Amino acid sequence: MSTADVLESNTLFHEAWKFYARACPKGEIVQQPGVLIAACHVPWSIMNIAFQPAPEGTEAGLTGALDVAAGYFTPRGLAWMFALAWDWLPPPLRSRAAGLCDQRGLALAMESVGMVAEQLAPPVRPLPALDLRFVTDNDAKGAQHIADIHAAAYGASLDTARQSLAIPALFQGESRGYLGYEKGQYVASTAVLRLGNVAYIGYVATRPDFQGKGYAEALIRLALQDAKRLWGLERTALHATLAGFPVYQRMGYREVTRFGLYSPRSPGR
Repeated sequence: MSTADVLESNTLFHEAWKFYARACPKGEIVQQPGVLIAACHVPWSIMNIAFQPAPEGTEAGLTGALDVAAGYFTPRGLAWMFALAWDWLPPPLRSRAAGLCDQRGLALAMESVGMVAEQLAPPVRPLPALDLRFVTDNDAKGAQHIADIHAAAYGASLDTARQSLAIPALFQGESRGYLGYEKGQYVASTAVLRLGNVAYIGYVATRPDFQGKGYAEALIRLALQDAKRLWGLERTALHATLAGFPVYQRMGYREVTRFGLYSPRSPGR
């Protein structure tokens, strides 16, 4: 994992979430010493993230950033996460970071793997055929379908998902959403955001009854074909869940860094 790869993955994470925050009606970006907050001001915690804007070498710096993030989100009643960039912490601080979070009522909510591919590898198995629907900022129904797929895939309420993702402006400009249909049913979603010379993949989800059958991979491949047609981009990056990580490896993505996303253990913290 090179320093340049780690920097790029962090920067892409920041820039993607800043785009999402700008797209949301009440979204806000706050830059303070030691912390970058990209807050969409929606119910889903993954859409309200505080980041390390640069490598952090001291315990005081990290705890200060955690406290600033809590001081922003808690009075506003927002669910939120703090993204610890493991490769941006020296080993002694990395080993203490979980404990420092725990002292502040934060627990590990998920791990994320920064990944990149210069171009995709060929499929290792036949993929299902999908009818494709593009979602842009004038397609409120398409944005709602993306939200509904995420609610089903991640066990969230429809209300939470729709308030957080059924926002057509998330798919404006150099961001496009994609829905995959089979026999008239929407089964999977993804989105591609142009960030410089990279096609950044986000909003990947498959309805539970269709998971494990290659629908997400098939849709991502179609979306990246579209990115190449629109922008001439083949280089692609994403931040994977641990469940999605082996799928992306098979597709030709390689790991460049990892993140721990910590969130309050109890409401109101």
